[in-house]
Amino acid sequence: MLLLSSNFFKIVYASLGLFFVYLSVNIMLKKDILHIGDKTVKLSSYCFGVYLFQQFILQSLYYKTGLPGCFTSYALPWVGFIVALIASVALSILALRTRIGRFLIG
Repeated sequence: MLLLSSNFFKIVYASLGLFFVYLSVNIMLKKDILHIGDKTVKLSSYCFGVYLFQQFILQSLYYKTGLPGCFTSYALPWVGFIVALIASVALSILALRTRIGRFLIG
C-alpha cells in the first residue's frame, strides 16, 4: 500500500509540475516575454529525426565497431553522445531534403 501511494503521489507531483511549466510558457508567449525565432523553429524540425536516428547510430557504434575498446567507461558515453548527435542531425537534414524524408519525419 505504501509503494502504491508513493507511486501515485510521484505521478501527481510530476503531472502538476509539467502542467505549471506548460501554463507558464503559454503565458510568456501570449505576453511576448518569450519569443520563438525562425532558427528555433528550423532546429525543432530536426528533433524527431534526431530522436529516430540516434538509437540506431548508438547501437551501431557500440555493437558493430571497436569503439568501446578505445575509450574508458567514463569517456565512452560522451563520445557516443557527440558522434550520435552530429550524425543524427546530418541524417535528419539529408532526410528532410527528400520527399519521403519529409513525409516520415517532417
